[in-house]
Amino acid sequence: MEKLGYIIWNPDLNAFGFIRWYSICWLVGLVLAYLCVKRLYRQQGISDEKFEPLFVYCFVGIIVGARLGHCIFYEPDYFLTSWRHMVEMIIPIRFDNDGGWHFTGYEGLASHGGTIGLIVALLLYVKRIKVGMLTVLDNIAIATPITACFIRIGNLMNSEIIGKPTSKENALEVISKLSGRTHTVYTGVCVLTDEIENVFYDCTEVTFHKLTEEEIRDYVNTGEPMDKAGAYGIQGPGSVLVDNVDGCYFTVIGLPLPKLYRALKEVGIDAIKSYPKN
Repeated sequence: MEKLGYIIWNPDLNAFGFIRWYSICWLVGLVLAYLCVKRLYRQQGISDEKFEPLFVYCFVGIIVGARLGHCIFYEPDYFLTSWRHMVEMIIPIRFDNDGGWHFTGYEGLASHGGTIGLIVALLLYVKRIKVGMLTVLDNIAIATPITACFIRIGNLMNSEIIGKPTSKENALEVISKLSGRTHTVYTGVCVLTDEIENVFYDCTEVTFHKLTEEEIRDYVNTGEPMDKAGAYGIQGPGSVLVDNVDGCYFTVIGLPLPKLYRALKEVGIDAIKSYPKN
């Protein structure tokens, strides 16, 4: 029986109506973090009067930071080019070419922008409510992984975590998403012996040139994307798509050799000394 070599992952972006899975994941993550910190405050004898403002500060700071982070970090060429687009940063609408507009919801939230917004919100909260900064940070640090987990699930439901393409059409879609943007490549490694298990990963940021539709189609027609995670191979013709690599080149290929070399040395294997001599 032939095993399934990949999962066809193409979920509907909307859970129901115009409500997206991504929005639901954000909401669930924030609500669970709220309940977690509320419990911690009660255990520490901190009054509800001091806790309730924390949720408001954090909620507003995270949402505003996440929205502005997406617009400024990922799509500045769109949102910072006209006053109408700047309005779209704040109000969840999109102006039409005929002068009208339609509701879109907030179609872009960046978690690192949310982190910046959270830091600003916590500074304001501590200054006004007079709760110790270390106490607040300790409690927030416990709850943050819950929200982060659900945000990543939201990324998955948005098909933002990219694997190997399942078809030519899927490869075209993936490379079009990467065009003109920076993405992060993660590679995981496990060095396993009878005595130790060393699991680690490395990540590299890759920035693509702004590609034309013809360039994308020509590259997909080479056939190279079809067995490559992210739908491109940086060691082949796909190298011409790349504008900049920030990190280890070998991580993008699929094996972070410098880190692997040092991990192998820790278990007594020296790849340089073992290399065949001329």
